[in-house]
Amino acid sequence: AAILKSIAMHVEPWDRLRAACRTHLEIQLDPQSLTVPLMEDLNAVSNSLRSGLIKQRNDFELMFTSLVADLNLSPAVDRSIFRVTLLTLLNQSVQWYRPGGLSPTQIADQIIDIYRYGGASIATAGSDCSARLAGT
Repeated sequence: AAILKSIAMHVEPWDRLRAACRTHLEIQLDPQSLTVPLMEDLNAVSNSLRSGLIKQRNDFELMFTSLVADLNLSPAVDRSIFRVTLLTLLNQSVQWYRPGGLSPTQIADQIIDIYRYGGASIATAGSDCSARLAGT
């Protein structure tokens, strides 16, 4: 619900994806969150709870499928690979995140900028980066 609310405030597809990633990391990296322990071992929970968690996970993945589908990506980019690698990176952040460095929002922004611009700044990458962004 929190992610849907955050993306509803944006129209541009990259802004919507950024909002989803920010909210997801804020939830994921909150030390009080039960999301990580519950989702890491679905076999440790009751059947009734497991089926609800699986439905939530499937709905979450469908939401990201839709967000990625709306992006203006090069035809050479496989959208399922784009989505799976992005979600893997976001979900594994609990393994390497340490409070005191970048905030979850700052991390999400860095991740989206890397995915959107390939890690190169438009201002410093020159025409090569501009051509990639234009899809040529």
